[in-house]
Amino acid sequence: MIQDESIIHIHGLFAMTNYQVSELFIKPRGKKEYMKVGDCEESHQFTFIIDLRELMTRFEVNERKMYDFYIKVSVDKNVLTDEELEGLPKSALIKNINKIEKVEYLMRLGEFHQMILKGLKNYVFKNKRGLMYVTQKGNISFAYNKEPNTIKRTLVYKIDSKRNVLRFKGKLFTRNSKLLRGTVLLRGRAQEREIEIPATFHYLKEETEQNYGLNRYQYEVSLRLDKVNNSTILEEDTYDVYLKLTLHDHEKEKIVRVGKPTYQAKYKGIEGYGFNQDQVSVVNPYFTFKKSNLSLEVVNFSRTTFRFLTIVTQWAWLLRKCFRTKDVWLIGERTYKAQDTGYHFFRYIRTNYPKKNAYYVIKQDSPERNNVEKYGNVLYFKSKKHIWNTIISNKIFASHHPNYLYPIRTRKFSNKIQALKVFLQHGVMGTKNMVANYGKQAVGFEVDLFLVSSDFEKQMIINDFGYDEDQVAVTGLSRFDSLLAGDRSLKKQILIIPTWRDWIGDHVNRFLKSEYYHRYNELIHHERLNRLASEYSLEIVFCLHPNMQKFTSFFKNDHVKVINQGEVDVQTLLKESMLMVTDYSSVGFDFSFLEKPVVYYQFDQEKFIGNRPSHLDLEEDLPGEIVNQVDDLLDLIEDYATTSFTMKEKYMLRSEKFLKYKDQQSNERIYELVKHKETARQS
Repeated sequence: MIQDESIIHIHGLFAMTNYQVSELFIKPRGKKEYMKVGDCEESHQFTFIIDLRELMTRFEVNERKMYDFYIKVSVDKNVLTDEELEGLPKSALIKNINKIEKVEYLMRLGEFHQMILKGLKNYVFKNKRGLMYVTQKGNISFAYNKEPNTIKRTLVYKIDSKRNVLRFKGKLFTRNSKLLRGTVLLRGRAQEREIEIPATFHYLKEETEQNYGLNRYQYEVSLRLDKVNNSTILEEDTYDVYLKLTLHDHEKEKIVRVGKPTYQAKYKGIEGYGFNQDQVSVVNPYFTFKKSNLSLEVVNFSRTTFRFLTIVTQWAWLLRKCFRTKDVWLIGERTYKAQDTGYHFFRYIRTNYPKKNAYYVIKQDSPERNNVEKYGNVLYFKSKKHIWNTIISNKIFASHHPNYLYPIRTRKFSNKIQALKVFLQHGVMGTKNMVANYGKQAVGFEVDLFLVSSDFEKQMIINDFGYDEDQVAVTGLSRFDSLLAGDRSLKKQILIIPTWRDWIGDHVNRFLKSEYYHRYNELIHHERLNRLASEYSLEIVFCLHPNMQKFTSFFKNDHVKVINQGEVDVQTLLKESMLMVTDYSSVGFDFSFLEKPVVYYQFDQEKFIGNRPSHLDLEEDLPGEIVNQVDDLLDLIEDYATTSFTMKEKYMLRSEKFLKYKDQQSNERIYELVKHKETARQS
């Protein structure tokens, strides 16, 4: 297919000469209105010439549509198999021509074995814009006053490094778009900084022609780690990798996420190191669990600390043997947190077994550092003491991924850690399918022991997550001992505590347009909620998930107390509140264990649960009512207020299924379970 200004030349042929082409049609997508736009002498070879200027005069000026091309095909009936006859469109006609039965029908134009495209570009005529393009399936279409919704994709097939350079190589699939120029864009998650770096692109002509003429390129990137950020090393952050592309048929630049690794890139890629006068930057490439996109985790060390890290890593095998009898335990959550299961287990060990070499890992600038410092044995993240104790550790207890507690998470360093890895969990599993995060085959998640709260949950982890029976233990979560202590007075308080939405991310505009924002903003500003609070003397507390706390200012309200998790201990809020409104958060289970009512506000259930089904029958298993409309939610709040916020018996029974022990002995069970346990790696 060749374009010369407004003129389109389409040349093609059937390998089987029985197929004869005579006419060309165009049809609006989604409709059945065929418009003839060309004809040719009936033959298995065909040529059509289309004048886009003439074609566009047939369309309305303000129309915005996609059109698909069809050819009229005639073929002898006797050459078709029964299966081919059955597969013909219902509109196919059988005609008797010169005593030969022929089948005549319209066929989508495209899917050629080889396709060459030349000069295709937007044609503009009297404020109308048209573009000939090829769909993902290789069919020819026409976009009128629209841009084709053709997703640009990437592939990563190699990641390697040498001193001060990280290199990655892959392919870019731009479909109909010709690449004019491109660069790599690094976007920092925490600081929201953007860094643009050069990239090299090579056109893959032969591959393109063999794939319906859909354009393919090879890209190569050499990232100078010693001078990438204004001639210095990268600042600490996690950077998502994009390609920034200028394309011939797009008015604006396209930003495309880099991802989809081959086995070689995913499992054989290695980290890079950037050195300047004072610091060393460790850049660890990894692929996100949900969409397998490329990100770079950057951790910086002083030169002296990095040298120490290098030496102890090199001699890890010997150090483990020499210091094995110390039986070092590392405990933690995310490295800026200390109020969940890691904190509760650490506090228990330091209080009841003070001679145990148990340490808590936390960043020195964490606002929650004070929670653990009073118990001693605190390791500041990335310090020499932290590095040393990680290398010689016998056991690691983590509320999330155990390697979150490592100073770096490179494959090389992780392989040196031989400790027993215990997953303390940070909530009862079930509502959302988390196999991709915490399943036995999940990339980047490695545990030897998975702690749960009930026999029901244990079977879920064995059957759905793929763990062996001896890898899963019913102990109860470490935080439940404190949860069930009965040491807080009940307040006339309703707690609204939704979880986060990963599709919103850190984008303010996306957040402000989201249903999440509009629904919860509507709820906390609802006149009826304010009236109920006044009538029953209730305080309304709206507690945002840590991943949503940057949006706190958008929820400001004179009648509702808006707080972030971390400002106030979440468990204190649970103990003090009379009723909880959540959506999918596991804290709903915690609240139900206190025999208090929970209401689940699940207005976006289908989107949140996604393609992977929940491990639960939500309507039958969750310990509270599920609603998706604000009026129904307010009805339930009012009903509970009139009954002194008493939990209904059927939800109490459901709650009991998720907690085997209410004896405040979870921490002791965990301790007794693991104190003499070893892995095959340690034996």
